[in-house]
Amino acid sequence: FDKSRDEGAEDGFSATGLRDAFLRLFVSIFRHYDKCTATLEGDIFSVADFLSCSTHLPERCHPFMQQVVSTQLFENFIFEKLVNPKQNEFLFFDECIIAKQNRSQLQRTKVKTPFLSDTADEITEIYTP
Repeated sequence: FDKSRDEGAEDGFSATGLRDAFLRLFVSIFRHYDKCTATLEGDIFSVADFLSCSTHLPERCHPFMQQVVSTQLFENFIFEKLVNPKQNEFLFFDECIIAKQNRSQLQRTKVKTPFLSDTADEITEIYTP
């Protein structure tokens, strides 16, 4: 993936911008999802708890969110998170949520986001044969 080509695309479409927008949307919508996960026994996610603690979502959105969290994709996400919470994808998503909360002026205590701050695996050059 050549990021420099993406940003200056002739059609004005930025795949990176689109991915970033969806990440911000999911971070905003699911910022309290971790409060509603359980254990691997029984129900692994409480939809009712999620909707009640998601006061940022208008009630008219609840039927849609019930459908979203009932999808196989979301259920698999929660299951995989419970099985392997230290997987990079989960660390990234959870720390994006923390970073959003840290930007809030209502958040007095800022929580560190070491995974987002780590530059050890940053791509610094691209090899093109």
